[in-house]
Amino acid sequence: IWFGLGASEWPFWQPIFLLLSIGLVGSVVVALLTRPESNDTLRSFYLKVRPPGRWAPVRNALAAEGLVDLVQERRELQWDLLAAVCGIIFCFSITYTYFLSVVLNWRGAAAFAVATIASGVAFFLCWLRSARISLFAEDSLPTTASASAVMT
Repeated sequence: IWFGLGASEWPFWQPIFLLLSIGLVGSVVVALLTRPESNDTLRSFYLKVRPPGRWAPVRNALAAEGLVDLVQERRELQWDLLAAVCGIIFCFSITYTYFLSVVLNWRGAAAFAVATIASGVAFFLCWLRSARISLFAEDSLPTTASASAVMT
């Protein structure tokens, strides 16, 4: 598609838009043509990964059985989101520190280096808090073996 349509000569955003559109349409078509996963598979996946998002039916069913603590998951998600923001700031700051160093703007580089260190520490502490909440939850809920027994 890229070379057949001569997309390499288009403005940079047009071929990217074309390829992303093809990928999106392909993903939706494949998702609609395949069978949905079984409820047991979804439950097992949720217990292992605990993903955020539109998992309310699975999450609420597991919470009703005492296999998931919704309050704990909400607290963990809040720390994960804060860690994500700190991680984005960290990535931007470290990149900008490098760019400012290349152009010999030492004051700017030093300022962004401080921001890099601060956001890196903040990211680590937020991630650590989320991990501790998760570990505490795993200790207080039934084991994976008993959760598997409940599902069968």
